[in-house]
Amino acid sequence: SIMQKNSYFIERIVGIIGFLFLLLAFISSFFVPEDSNSILEYFTNTQTVVHIVHGICAAICFVLIFKPSITFYLIILFTESILTILTNYESMGIFFFYSFLILAFLKGYFKKNMTIKFVISFFIHISSIILSFPHGWINVYISLGTSVFFFVFHLWIIKILKEQYSCFLPEKVSNSLVLSNVRKGDEISLTEYGLTGRQISLVIDYIYNQSSYKDLSQKYSVGISTVKREFSIVFRIFGVSKIDELKMLLLQYQIKE
Repeated sequence: SIMQKNSYFIERIVGIIGFLFLLLAFISSFFVPEDSNSILEYFTNTQTVVHIVHGICAAICFVLIFKPSITFYLIILFTESILTILTNYESMGIFFFYSFLILAFLKGYFKKNMTIKFVISFFIHISSIILSFPHGWINVYISLGTSVFFFVFHLWIIKILKEQYSCFLPEKVSNSLVLSNVRKGDEISLTEYGLTGRQISLVIDYIYNQSSYKDLSQKYSVGISTVKREFSIVFRIFGVSKIDELKMLLLQYQIKE
């Protein structure tokens, strides 16, 4: 679908940039002095671990350019988060962890057993910070403070966005009875709501490509009146009165055909 193509395009761009970044990190690790203070030194050679992890993550990211996978993006972010925290790059590791956390929430990976998954992820994150103590306890305290700040700051941003977003949502959009049993951000299938194939194509094309009625008419070789009639049926299905309300309503969810 159009939505999937746009999504894959963005994910491929992320894959390319991620691969180049990890490739640079892999090459640089051969020239950067070894972190002899890392706790990894108690078990094995730190530099060897850094080479292997950066190399494997770079290779996976290269594959993701051609076959995107959110699961593997999450694995890379979480793994690199732990590694960078343990090897004296705590700030970068904290950034990677919260990037992992945000992506996991947005993609619904914490939808089932959310509390358990969140607690386990956070426990590992905090543990990796504490285990960076060979770099000095001052660094540990600063890193813990930084992580707490990141956590509170992101909650604050989410709260602001919710408040501002809700101000622009008509009541029929924010309190939609049709989608009242679906959580915001969850996946919804338009087919389940009785939309025809053409209606689904028109809706997705309008929302994600910002096509006008005229554009849709030309693209699907139908009259503008037909396009408007199809949308009027969709309006009734979702309990809205105009196309902007439909767009605001559906953008709150992950739409699939």
